Amino acid sequence: MKEVVIKERHLLKKWVLIFLITSIIIYAVWFVLFSKTTCENFSCFDSKLKDCKPTIFIGGEGMIYQYEIFKKSKESCFVDVKLLQGDLNRENSDALEGQSMVCEVPLGVAMRPEANIDACHGILKENLQNQIIQKLHSYIAQNLGKINLEILDVPKSLLKESQKNSANQTNSTSN
Repeated sequence: MKEVVIKERHLLKKWVLIFLITSIIIYAVWFVLFSKTTCENFSCFDSKLKDCKPTIFIGGEGMIYQYEIFKKSKESCFVDVKLLQGDLNRENSDALEGQSMVCEVPLGVAMRPEANIDACHGILKENLQNQIIQKLHSYIAQNLGKINLEILDVPKSLLKESQKNSANQTNSTSN
C-alpha cells in the first residue's frame, strides 16, 4: 500500500513539473513574440518603425498621439494612431480625443504615420477630414464675393469705384 502511495506522489510530482515547464515555455514564447517595447522619444520610435518592431510610444507636438506598431507585411508596417490630447489652439480638436486610425508606413521608412493621411483609415481620419471640409466651407462662404472677383480678374480700380458707388447709393437712399 505504501508503494502505491509513493508511486502516486511521484507521478503527481512528475505531472506538476511537466505542467510548470510547459507553462514557462509558453510564457517565454508569448513574451518574445507578442511583447511590445515602450519608447520614450521619437528617435527610439523611428528606429523601431524602420524595422517594424512592436512598440508603443506616446508623443507629439501640439497634439499628443499614442502610436502602436502592431503588424508587419512584406512592404508595409501598420501603426495604430490614437489621439490622446488635441491641439489647445485649435477649436473642436477635443472632439477628436480618444479616436484612432490605422496608418500604413512603408518598411524602412521613419516618418510620422499621420503625415500621409491618405495611407490611413479609421474614425480619426474621417473626423479630421470632416473638420477640414467644414473649415473650407466656412472660408468659402465668408469669402465668396472676393473669390468670384478674383476668378473674374476684375481690376482693383474698378472694384474701388464699384464699392464707392454702392456706398453712395446706400447713403442717398437712406436720406
